[in-house]
Amino acid sequence: MNYFLIQPYFKLFYPFKSVRFLNFSLFNFIFAKKKQLTFLLLALSLLLGIIYVLEFNLVLNLGKNIAVLNMELKKTINDFDKNEANYSKVYATAISSYLEEAKILERVSKIEYVEKESLVEAAQYIP
Repeated sequence: MNYFLIQPYFKLFYPFKSVRFLNFSLFNFIFAKKKQLTFLLLALSLLLGIIYVLEFNLVLNLGKNIAVLNMELKKTINDFDKNEANYSKVYATAISSYLEEAKILERVSKIEYVEKESLVEAAQYIP
């Protein structure tokens, strides 16, 4: 109890009346915490380095995968074009054979018609 009576009023609230407390700055904080901040900066730089390496490898792998996919796409397009060309050849062959058959049938029917006409004409001359 004697302590409170002897001490002046501002000594009871020392942190609030202190010049050191009021004069506190960022530089003082950094100087006081330099070991912790050094470790923190080291850890952050290592973490950023690891992230950079991982990102670099990821980009390289994605580039390789995109190149492989592009090659596969080109191969697929070439195969599709070849298959389409083969299909068109087969289709053209089928159509041409069909048309040839149609021409042959048309010729046969013309021949039969001519034969019938000639038979009819010949029948006229039969007594």
